[in-house]
Amino acid sequence: MRAIIETVFDIFYLATVLTVGIRMIRGSKSGSQFKLFGLMAVVLGAGDSFHLVPRALALCTTGLENYAVPLGLGKWITSITMTVFYVILFHIWRERYRVEEAKKKLSPEEIRTQAEHLPKGDFRFEKALKKKGMSFICEVKKASPSKGVIAEEFPYTEIARAYEAAGADCVSVLTEPKWFLGSDDIFREIREAISIPMIRKDFTVDPYQIYEAKLMGADAVLLICALLPTKKLKEYLAICEKLGLTALVETHDEAEIASAVEAGARVIGVNNRNLKNFTVDFSNSAKLRSLIPEEAVFVAESGVKDASDVGALSAIGADAVLVGEALMRAADKQTELARFREAADEQNQD
Repeated sequence: MRAIIETVFDIFYLATVLTVGIRMIRGSKSGSQFKLFGLMAVVLGAGDSFHLVPRALALCTTGLENYAVPLGLGKWITSITMTVFYVILFHIWRERYRVEEAKKKLSPEEIRTQAEHLPKGDFRFEKALKKKGMSFICEVKKASPSKGVIAEEFPYTEIARAYEAAGADCVSVLTEPKWFLGSDDIFREIREAISIPMIRKDFTVDPYQIYEAKLMGADAVLLICALLPTKKLKEYLAICEKLGLTALVETHDEAEIASAVEAGARVIGVNNRNLKNFTVDFSNSAKLRSLIPEEAVFVAESGVKDASDVGALSAIGADAVLVGEALMRAADKQTELARFREAADEQNQD
């Protein structure tokens, strides 16, 4: 009787968890946090199956003692998948926790009121990217998940001023503290040091962060399709529109492009970096370019190492490129940016 009850329960549990997880992933369309929750459910169910299935077989046949090796291996695999489960859970919690902590200092109602009472922005970030020729968004960041610490010495205001002097059209500043070692204070100090348009680059998972960006003096925010379902993306874009902020909507594949277009994004970025293994493939931008409406601004993100990369992206029709590490490591940022512009101009002339 025990064997039957346990087996029935295990089958019901595994079928439910895996079904719910798969349905969440398939129903998440362009990604979003629902995809992460679905992935968590699948990881949990798949991991548990490695020890629950051998256990059910053992109970229904010759007993647990004859399945010592499969059960031991199953528990080992389950422990690994549980670790993955909690890593994903921690990632989601950490982003939410940052916002919840901020809300304790300034309530959502207060920050919204303050942001909406500021003069509405004129979308100057978007305008800067629509000028003739390729535009350059130059990034200030100390570190990245793929490269680790990029700049041990990090005089961020000097770097931003150097970008402005070199003719950057816009500046991107990371405020995410865990992976990029950024902060809101860094953004604020750079905002006081330069006059060109700035984008606050972070994992935006709550409308609160958009209002924060407005109060910090940002001209634009980053919205990542992999974190936001289409309905939520529309909501965030509407907030940006009301505040006069440009939204750079980041995509990685066809489904995310479709979500961005459906939501009404006017500035669409394609990340050339594979987020699974951090490799760079410019063919991703080339493949997705035709899916982006002509009236939208197309931004190529990640992986630009030298002038030849800029030329290649210009050739496929990029309106702007976001350059981070290459310029951060350049001793002479003005000369390096001049090379990038020259490569883009040569391609446009051809």
